[in-house]
Amino acid sequence: MPADRPAPLRISLVLAALAALAPMGGCDGQAPSPPPSAPLAQEPASAPTPAEKPAAESPAAESPAPAETPLKGARTLAVGDWRVVYSEAEAHAEHSVTKARVELYSDKKGREGCFSLQDERPELGEFEYELRGALLSVVGDIVSVRIDEGGFCGGAHPFVSTSYEAWRLSTGQRVKLHELFERAAIDRALDADEFVQKVRADDMKDCEHSYYLPTSSELTNFAFHHRDGDKVAVRLGLTHSVEICRGQFAEVGLYLEPAEQTLKQALASAEEAGLLMQQLKPRTKPAPGE
Repeated sequence: MPADRPAPLRISLVLAALAALAPMGGCDGQAPSPPPSAPLAQEPASAPTPAEKPAAESPAAESPAPAETPLKGARTLAVGDWRVVYSEAEAHAEHSVTKARVELYSDKKGREGCFSLQDERPELGEFEYELRGALLSVVGDIVSVRIDEGGFCGGAHPFVSTSYEAWRLSTGQRVKLHELFERAAIDRALDADEFVQKVRADDMKDCEHSYYLPTSSELTNFAFHHRDGDKVAVRLGLTHSVEICRGQFAEVGLYLEPAEQTLKQALASAEEAGLLMQQLKPRTKPAPGE
């Protein structure tokens, strides 16, 4: 490891800075879309949606001793037979009958994984880790979350990143966008997006368009923003592609028509319940200098 490794991050400050920039391509809600390179930072607001209620009001799930420590500031959401419990530090879903559990994100488990290495490598100095998560959208049993994390866990340098993840509760696995929409339609939407074209053509000489964009068959980094007629605005969250650009994040917006009637019905129900990304009201902050 280089001897001049920077001192451990003040992670809270770094994570707070993550929301300062997020270029946006494609659709942007019902207002006119900004240019693909226009910054757009998003951080879901903490105010509850109409479908939410405090965790204390939900019936306690049966669980073996010792009892699980309640999440500080957690809220609950009923999703069919699933009960989603989420806060900034942790989110999980539990089935009311089978007790199956899906972990969405966890600051505690991230810390445990990071700090387990510290005793083995004391010469590396102080380790740090922090995660902040947020609920982006809930459509049927598909839950999309945003994860901001950063720290130093013994590598060559500190790390910081923002990502979107879409989970299907019934399988406990990440769900791929092409399972919900025709792959050809996804490819056409990506090909038509100016920002995506610049990301694909990036030569990595600078960080302006250095983002990791999976192929259309591997996209699991999405959330549902709003409905527009028969189509839905899907937001892709793109994290940095190389470590020199670590911490930067961008969104790409695509309009897609659901392939199945069940998804159309689930989107309508989610909109009625206030569980689409636009309704959860993520905050946007101007980029420096704007």
